[in-house]
Amino acid sequence: MRLLRLIHLTLPTRTHPTAPTRVHPTAPTQVHPAVPARSGAVRASGLPAYWQRHYASLRTAGAADAAERHIQGTIATLPLPYRLGYCAVLRAMPALFRCAGGHSLHRAPAAVDRLAMARLSRLPGVAQVLRASTALALYGALDGPSPQAAVR
Repeated sequence: MRLLRLIHLTLPTRTHPTAPTRVHPTAPTQVHPAVPARSGAVRASGLPAYWQRHYASLRTAGAADAAERHIQGTIATLPLPYRLGYCAVLRAMPALFRCAGGHSLHRAPAAVDRLAMARLSRLPGVAQVLRASTALALYGALDGPSPQAAVR
């Protein structure tokens, strides 16, 4: 039911066959600040735990939340087929990681982390999602609130 509602809200509507496409007024075009940062496919992927182990800039809670919010905002702007594919790969990430490394994505040793991610980065589709998600997470951490601004 939720998927059907999402599809309905994101499908473009046409007023005339030659008229430009317009998006439904209630379609999610960006993530509202009140939306919780830790939800959906990004959280289900387990990648935030991996990023926190390997990128110092994503170890603080504020930076991790900003990174996830940035990824979710980008996913929300994708066309529906791309969004569904991207989310499917993110949700499959724990199973893919377990197949590639033999451990859970949340508790894998560093050596297994690197080996499993190297194996996954050779799979078409998965490699693009890994690269794009990591880049978006790092950009989101840069765009997030700085520790100096939070203190003031």
